[in-house]
Amino acid sequence: MPSDLPFASTGVNQFFFSFLLFPPTPIAMDDAKLLANVTMGHLLEFRSLQFTAAFIDANPVIFANTGWVHPGQLRTFLGSKSLAVSVKTEVPDASCVKPEPSIILLPPRLRPAVPFRTRNLVEGGTDIIEILSSDDEMEVETSPHAALASSDPPEPSSGPSALASSSPAPFDSSDPPQHLELSDDEPEGSAPMALSETEWYNPDIISCVIIGPAEIDRQNKVGRVEYLTEIPSYFPVFREPTAIVIDMRHKKFNFYDTDGVLLEPDTLILDQNQESWSTSSGGGDHHPTCLLFNGTKVKCRRARHTCNGCYRCSELDLSLVNVTRFEIDTSTRAKVISAEVVTRLAEGDTPEKLVAAFHRIVMSRKCKARDHIGAPCDGHPKMIRHINGSLRKAHFIGCSSWSRTWRDHPADSIPDNIDETLLAELMSLQGVFASGSTTAECSRIGSSRVGEHQPFCAHIHLKDGKSVRGQMLHHPCKTYMTIYVPLDSSLRMACVTFNPAKPHTHPMGPMTKITLDVKEAYRKCVRAAGVLGTTVQRVDDAPTTLLLLNGQSPAIYHPSLHRKRLKQGLIRDEKLKISPEGLGVAAIYARHVRDLKLPPEECYIQSVITTPDGRVLIITMVPYLANLVHVARTVQVDTTFGRTVGDLNEWEFVIWYGSVERVLTLGRIYTDGADRPHYKCLFDELQKVILRLTGKNFRFKRFSRGGNLVTMGVDMEAAQVQGACDSFLPTNEPEYSGIITTEPDKFALFFVRACISHCKRGVHKLKPFVDAAVFARLMEFPYMKTDTNVANFTAWITSLNNKKKHKLQYPWILPSLIKSRSRIHAADWDITESSTNLNEGQHHWTNQRTGVKLSPYEAVETARKLDFQTAREVKDSLETGILHNNSNNILHRMGRKVQRSANAAAKSREAGKQLTETEELQAQYEEAKAVKKLSDQLVKDAQVKLSAAKGTTRRKCGVATAAASPLLQATSSGSVITARRPRANSKTVTAPPSAPDIAPSVMADILPAVNDEPPFSGVALIGADPNPLLSNDDFAHFSDAAFWNTFEFHTPPVPQMYGYVSYDNVANSGTIPMDKAPSEASTRRIRSLGSEFIYLLRPAVDQWSHSGEFARRIH
Repeated sequence: MPSDLPFASTGVNQFFFSFLLFPPTPIAMDDAKLLANVTMGHLLEFRSLQFTAAFIDANPVIFANTGWVHPGQLRTFLGSKSLAVSVKTEVPDASCVKPEPSIILLPPRLRPAVPFRTRNLVEGGTDIIEILSSDDEMEVETSPHAALASSDPPEPSSGPSALASSSPAPFDSSDPPQHLELSDDEPEGSAPMALSETEWYNPDIISCVIIGPAEIDRQNKVGRVEYLTEIPSYFPVFREPTAIVIDMRHKKFNFYDTDGVLLEPDTLILDQNQESWSTSSGGGDHHPTCLLFNGTKVKCRRARHTCNGCYRCSELDLSLVNVTRFEIDTSTRAKVISAEVVTRLAEGDTPEKLVAAFHRIVMSRKCKARDHIGAPCDGHPKMIRHINGSLRKAHFIGCSSWSRTWRDHPADSIPDNIDETLLAELMSLQGVFASGSTTAECSRIGSSRVGEHQPFCAHIHLKDGKSVRGQMLHHPCKTYMTIYVPLDSSLRMACVTFNPAKPHTHPMGPMTKITLDVKEAYRKCVRAAGVLGTTVQRVDDAPTTLLLLNGQSPAIYHPSLHRKRLKQGLIRDEKLKISPEGLGVAAIYARHVRDLKLPPEECYIQSVITTPDGRVLIITMVPYLANLVHVARTVQVDTTFGRTVGDLNEWEFVIWYGSVERVLTLGRIYTDGADRPHYKCLFDELQKVILRLTGKNFRFKRFSRGGNLVTMGVDMEAAQVQGACDSFLPTNEPEYSGIITTEPDKFALFFVRACISHCKRGVHKLKPFVDAAVFARLMEFPYMKTDTNVANFTAWITSLNNKKKHKLQYPWILPSLIKSRSRIHAADWDITESSTNLNEGQHHWTNQRTGVKLSPYEAVETARKLDFQTAREVKDSLETGILHNNSNNILHRMGRKVQRSANAAAKSREAGKQLTETEELQAQYEEAKAVKKLSDQLVKDAQVKLSAAKGTTRRKCGVATAAASPLLQATSSGSVITARRPRANSKTVTAPPSAPDIAPSVMADILPAVNDEPPFSGVALIGADPNPLLSNDDFAHFSDAAFWNTFEFHTPPVPQMYGYVSYDNVANSGTIPMDKAPSEASTRRIRSLGSEFIYLLRPAVDQWSHSGEFARRIH
């Protein structure tokens, strides 16, 4: 802030302060006429008296228009120069240059011979100076508003603090005063007002200051006065006595309590302040006279407040909390936040911390068991070993009072990541870890607003191996704040002072407190997003929220809105404003009572009853839609469990309305029962409601004259079908229907169609447990044509030991699925749906538009809005002829159904093809694997036989000292790869890259059956060159063991691996003999052959020569 003052004289301090408090706004018509007729010379002279030349040069934007001119000050200036401005009311059309105004000379002001007092009044926009002639009038305290000049109200700010309360104002505050005039005999301020250098936490707050002695009341004097037009979130404790004057006359500070009473200025100050204070209103104290705004005396009440400090963990690092804070110092808060981050990162980083956390949870839980007389259990948690053992954990957490005669005690399993040994150490009598672990010091510091509600620290603390539960201790602070509040409620200002000798002694806390303006801002977001059925996620993600919060998310708009639970509370408050009775059944009943007062066509909640067994039935239906049941062919009914929370579930009543080619939900019933008597009550009440709303009975064509319904589509719920049969059986007219049965289960055969999709869904669950033939038979049973097939299938199902056969005890199950067994007419069977997909689709359609997991009241009210909207759309479609979906006639629907079936069949074929290919590849792999295993065994057997025939014994390969076993490696599935010891003193020889693969069928040709194998005669080379690469002398090396011991390509000696053979067969059979001594030349030749020679002698079955013409054959 600049230290030099932009003022030319002290007489303009009040004006500049008023200008700073209330920015320039559009001025009234009389003021506009004044400015239009004043000369530029007088304006420039007036400006030079108000501001210094340096300030004018540094701030040219302010003087770009006449918004800086205060009309009252301008009139005073003109009066001081004995000038008056006549307002010109008519301007000639040809006038292009503003004429100079007429000037009327006023007589100079005379000072009265006798002292007198005056006061300034404003009547009808005119300034009036009233002379107080009597002593009584001179003693009367003048109202602050009587001394205020006329001006238009400032425009509200666009920031969050400008969000005013929506409560009705008790008085008109649209014209708040902007400027305080001093009475004639009061001296003007002796010190200039300047922009303050105080740094406030809120970046949009700028204060002005008057430095110099000032008297607050008789006992309190300060050396400086700070002036604000906003309420700060944090106050500094000035090191010298300072008064902080806050002007709250703007309408943005008009907030009301639940009774509509305007909140006091000190209440607003405490609401905005993020510190926690113990409050005292000061209403019973004497009322001192406080000087506000350069000498205006106002009777005030004095509210005293003491800082509540904070709460800290008993294991805290005390350097975090032992601070002294005068100024607004965010570094103390940053240090605490950094320490909290370190603490959170270290959570659960050792097994001991995890065990200590689990131990704290189980030890804090109480056993809920009660004995035979109802007395609660007094046992404690205890580690108990599983009787039969467990591969997961050997113990579980049980109750110490458990016995064979009292088994109702709860038990908890031990999580996988909890070490049982450590847990046993902690649950022992000593309760100490053997490791003696100690955690770092804590960093938990909480606000005093919630400290009393959280007596223990949430972090895990270990001290010398012992689990220590940190206690939240109060850390006091002696900071003292006094707020002077005018007794005149129309003067919404306050003066705040602090005791400089008592600074804050705790770190600056985070902005977790939500203020009134932020609450109102978020409530507006809730109302814009829709109150009923909304959630925190919906409000935060709503496009209207970004618009209302200046393009910011709620958490960025204000730090307190990070907390989801706080926002949930605000949303619930808005819901309770709509439904003061709550959000449960009681609220629905209250809404039902209000519905009864509406016209019949607007009533939605048609019935709220309690059944004889104490359960609830709530029937909701739009009267217009209820009439459509009489033109429907079939109805589908089903319960959905996702839309509501609690005991009530929603039961939907759906039809296909062909007139507009659309699925419609005619009614919704909310119920907490699902047994046969309850469903009978449901259908009975539904019939009564439809008769009352439409004047016609809810009837089926097969049973009653005038009935229109053919079938009722249901899922496989037996109680629902039985309840419907009990309800509709009395509607049967035997002389009309020819149906004389009185058994409800047999009555269902005439109108109930069970959903085939629900049936097959259950069959699919059996697929992993049955073979393909059984599964196919199960899937095809709804299409059986004869009674014999049905009887055989029933007998087969009954013979199976499965949980589904109990369904067959209901005689309506198979007839409701199989056309040949149903008593529904064949034509009626064919024209009705075989599934309840229409109803299932409506569940999803409703959930998308109203939400899920709603309270009962929200579920009813959101459905009310949706159902009435649907009714209006149906009515409009019938009037305009425009359908909701033009591609929804029978051709379109059947085409889509056929296409879905074709797509499903194509996917099934593709899956079957892939399965077949996989099975074939698997078979080939298993065959090759078996061949390799057989060949390996043949090699081993041949070696043993040859060794025995020659009378030799194989030597162990490698060096005398056993090499260290290689580390075992595990795959991702946990299997361990077998370690193989490498051959000693050998080099790896790889096949040339051009060697082709060999198919299993070729391997079968190369390796015939074992019984057909000729005796072993050496290493045969298929397709060997008739001109061998090696001479007779070359093969003599193979009988020399010493040579092979020095051979650099392979050990052990080849003669020991393959035996000795003769050379006589080389020319005819292609075998390689190994029985002659090598010559020096042949030794060099063998060595020059290198890996190619050795490659031909590799013992693996699947290796081939580099030319692709040779393969080894082991006999």
